[in-house]
Amino acid sequence: MTRNRKFWSDEAWWDTQISAAVETADGGTANTLITRMHHELSLGLRAVLGDDAGANFHTWAVWGSRKARTTIERQDVPGIRPLAALAGGALGFTAGVAQSLWWPPGIVTAAVAAVQSGVAGWRDVDNLLDTSARQILQGNRMVLDDIGRQSGRYIATFLGQNPDPARLAQFLVGVAPGPPPDGQELLSEAFTHWTAARRAPSLKGKHELVLLGNLKAILHEHHRLQPYIEAAMPEAWREHVTRLLLSFDVGNEQLSVSADVPASGSKEFPNTLIELEDPDLQAFMRRWDRTPNDLGGSRARDWSDLRDRMNYIVDLFRTRHLSEHLFEPPEPPAA
Repeated sequence: MTRNRKFWSDEAWWDTQISAAVETADGGTANTLITRMHHELSLGLRAVLGDDAGANFHTWAVWGSRKARTTIERQDVPGIRPLAALAGGALGFTAGVAQSLWWPPGIVTAAVAAVQSGVAGWRDVDNLLDTSARQILQGNRMVLDDIGRQSGRYIATFLGQNPDPARLAQFLVGVAPGPPPDGQELLSEAFTHWTAARRAPSLKGKHELVLLGNLKAILHEHHRLQPYIEAAMPEAWREHVTRLLLSFDVGNEQLSVSADVPASGSKEFPNTLIELEDPDLQAFMRRWDRTPNDLGGSRARDWSDLRDRMNYIVDLFRTRHLSEHLFEPPEPPAA
């Protein structure tokens, strides 16, 4: 599965690897290391939960971290700077001509205004990209430092071990109590659901419990990410950014948060997740899914809004829970 599997039972190894990723100074390098660590954690959790468990939180985090790279490296929209400069220049020229009353000196003024507006447009977008890249990188570091360390501890505790309730209780002592953003009670619930999934009497029950754990982990993450997301998206632009910039890859698919989550295959949901039976999962869906059991209306309009994000995410996670493409490495293996 991976050459590092021999280290997975060592909690100190996970801590060392995670620290190396989150403490790397260069943003691009740090993001690459963070993405690789999420992939390692995804494979480690799969080894604990079973190959038939479906995707786990870190399986999804790989692709979120991979998307973050496009912002950190300013790849979201090729040519956005010159486009903004041209737009600013056009506005400046129009305003200058309107004031000139077609006298030649006014034309000169208009040309100067065009140059000035173009430079201002370039600088505005440059500042926006700087701010977005900084906030996204900080948020990406925080997620691995927070959830990744607990997941590494969980893998080290349960790899090759039975899902013993006493072992779980001992593990949960190290999870911070209280609600997010400061507490980790949603993570505690996620690990509890994942452990229970290993004792589920049916594959359907197992998939529902793993999905519920994933959703509680992502909700914890997004409570913590809220200030970073708001800071990365200027208030006046949030709906435009959501509509135009937030496309992403998951496995071999390219999706956009501004479009309804498409079905994965011939059915909207995997067979084991068509009719949800677990009462806690049903309650979670009632709270966060605006259109229960229907992918219509799953698209997001403002990604800075937590409820809007979760409405999209619950359907994304449910439809693709059993997609093997999610486990593919996000990049060629490191040498």
